[in-house]
Amino acid sequence: MNEQKARRIVRDRSGGLCEVCSSAVGREWHHRKNRSQGGLWSPENGLHVCSPHHRWITEHPASSWIKGWSVRGSGDPAIAPVFMARYGYVLLTSDGGLIQTSRTAEAL
Repeated sequence: MNEQKARRIVRDRSGGLCEVCSSAVGREWHHRKNRSQGGLWSPENGLHVCSPHHRWITEHPASSWIKGWSVRGSGDPAIAPVFMARYGYVLLTSDGGLIQTSRTAEAL
């Protein structure tokens, strides 16, 4: 998928709000799995976040892995649950959808 399409799908999914806190405007794309580790421009690998949460995720990798906001290099964002403020733990789909899950990222 190309970057622009992935960005549009994730922005539509977020409704313009940070997917971590849902109270601030989401302005930045966050790769859950870093591009340097093979992370793709795909809706299941992206979060729409506010600047403070993007910085927090980057500065606190261990806590971010627990919440699924970041995925280790050996992980797969398509099967890694992520905590979203509005929904709890979900799996992200390639079409921008969400699947409720009782699993947490810690369980992986």
